[in-house]
Amino acid sequence: MPSGQAILKELSSTLRHLHRALIEAESTNFPDATGPYDRLMLVVEHPEFRWLHALSELIVEIDELADDEAAGGQAATPCKEVIERLLGPAPAVREDFRTRYLDLMQSAPDVAIASGAVRRVLARL
Repeated sequence: MPSGQAILKELSSTLRHLHRALIEAESTNFPDATGPYDRLMLVVEHPEFRWLHALSELIVEIDELADDEAAGGQAATPCKEVIERLLGPAPAVREDFRTRYLDLMQSAPDVAIASGAVRRVLARL
């Protein structure tokens, strides 16, 4: 069984892939955003991307926990609960995120695949 830090790092990695897939899917509405810098500026500055900040913040928190050796495995279970409140099935903590996430999961195969990878890691917690 992987250590608490290892599972948090794996969780962070899969959430990053989901984050990237969501950005790519959402960026299709912005044909002028052709490169990574353009997409970064959209995520940081454009109001239509504010919903994505919830996932960005969660990834940062998980990375901090993974780097904290004192947190160890005890941090993984609360992370699972927070993620489920963001992605589902638990009641939504951020309805704006959940609504857009579910829409993109239905319309963008890469988002659905990345979401499945997150679910597989969560199932091991």
